[in-house]
Amino acid sequence: MTAIVDPRRTRLPPESIIESLNTATVGTSNAIVGSYQCDPFVSTLENFQIESTNNLDMVLAIDGAAESEKLRTNAVVQITDDHTGDRARFSKFTAKRTAEVALRMTAATAANVYSRYNITTRAPSIIDKIRLDMPLTSEEEQLATEYNVYDKISTGVIPKWVSLLDKNEVWKMFDRIREYPTMLAAIAAATAAPGVTAGYQIDVPQETVYVLLGISMDSTQFAGVFSDTFLCVDIDGIANYMRLDASGIPVNAIMPCYIPFIQKMLVRVESANGSAGNTVAVNYIVGRRPATIVDHLKWGDKFPVRNPVDQMEMDKILNKYEQNGQNIKKMIKVGLM
Repeated sequence: MTAIVDPRRTRLPPESIIESLNTATVGTSNAIVGSYQCDPFVSTLENFQIESTNNLDMVLAIDGAAESEKLRTNAVVQITDDHTGDRARFSKFTAKRTAEVALRMTAATAANVYSRYNITTRAPSIIDKIRLDMPLTSEEEQLATEYNVYDKISTGVIPKWVSLLDKNEVWKMFDRIREYPTMLAAIAAATAAPGVTAGYQIDVPQETVYVLLGISMDSTQFAGVFSDTFLCVDIDGIANYMRLDASGIPVNAIMPCYIPFIQKMLVRVESANGSAGNTVAVNYIVGRRPATIVDHLKWGDKFPVRNPVDQMEMDKILNKYEQNGQNIKKMIKVGLM
């Protein structure tokens, strides 16, 4: 199965999207799971879950390296309640240009091997670029000097990224978090797109940001084979912004993610063989908060201010801060906001 996530089409960074895939056959040569181009963003691969299969390795190639890391599944195993026997790997790797994920057996072959991980994509600030040893433009160098960035990084006064998957930190920003538990009627075979809707379309009020924080499904009701059933999420009118192969979905366990949306979201299920007459549980978690001036500045024309009065108020606030020596736009570029 071809990878679904494309970091280059990230709309409202930062985002953390789940990649859940099933590889039909894995032999002793690399079977490519996903190949990713990151520029102009940077992407972190993290939260790995690999099927419990003896002699199976997950091989990662980051920024052109042939084999940056090997996650061996027959080494020390962390059993989780996501999937019985999952090989959970608490590793993360940040790519500045490219990333490739492959599966490889050390002996024999395996069929219908699932793998799951998050791809967290950010628009790199000047601070990020310095930490990741990425080149700066002349304008960025001037801003780095103006804000004394190099010294601040050296002294450790600028914090690192907060993981978008850490609910203890990330969920604090929302004034409302809601679960949407849904029990779907039995899904018939040959249920192709648009599939069966889980719940209803969520519409976002103006000047509000919603974020999909997690999602789950009872995957036991479907055939655990290559490309049979998919849990799909449409974001702001873009179909399959996240599309998860059900064979890699844990049973009714919330998979963390972080996907902002500012217009609408719809969750759907598509299935070739259906749910064998059984109902299907789907649940997802959405956070809500007011939009901010920083949101509008960071997301630009993807999130314009609709009301001229609001635009005038925003300009007034920005000018007030600038008169006090705080240029919000510059601070965003540097990475201080």
